[in-house]
Amino acid sequence: MAIDFKIKRITSEAELNGASKVFQETWQNAYKNILPANELAKIKPNMWVNRLSRKDRRNLITVNTDNQVLGVVSYGNLRKKGQIVSDCGELMAIYVLPNFQDFGIGSELLKSAENDLVKMNFTQAALWVLKDNTVARKFYEQHGWKLNDVTQEAEILGKNVELVEYDKKLN
Repeated sequence: MAIDFKIKRITSEAELNGASKVFQETWQNAYKNILPANELAKIKPNMWVNRLSRKDRRNLITVNTDNQVLGVVSYGNLRKKGQIVSDCGELMAIYVLPNFQDFGIGSELLKSAENDLVKMNFTQAALWVLKDNTVARKFYEQHGWKLNDVTQEAEILGKNVELVEYDKKLN
């Protein structure tokens, strides 16, 4: 079964709220065996609206023919310990609603973000992913991202987790 969708920038409050809801639903699904279930259940649909609205972040969404937001990708300058690094791009997040995964939406979002990072004059990009998120790690590896030796500890929803960094040379 094919799904008709298009990739576009967020241009309305409804799309912004839809993108935030994609984050909510995807977090609750993707991290259910990694992060505390009781904390995941508390996530509200509008939790990411402010983050998605930040000026240092670019966002693309996929919408279907009914204008339902199915996926979102966020990217921009690489952030290191709160500082922005100007010579390297960062893939900050990519999420697709669980029922719309495995239809190529994530791959198209990733390709669009990578192309936009090249237009922003970046020759490489990095991303952080939960070490235990094997599904996401496989996705990135299938798209040419390489695990490097950089890790960091973080607390997410009250749980200490390890993040691993991937990077990719952009064409």
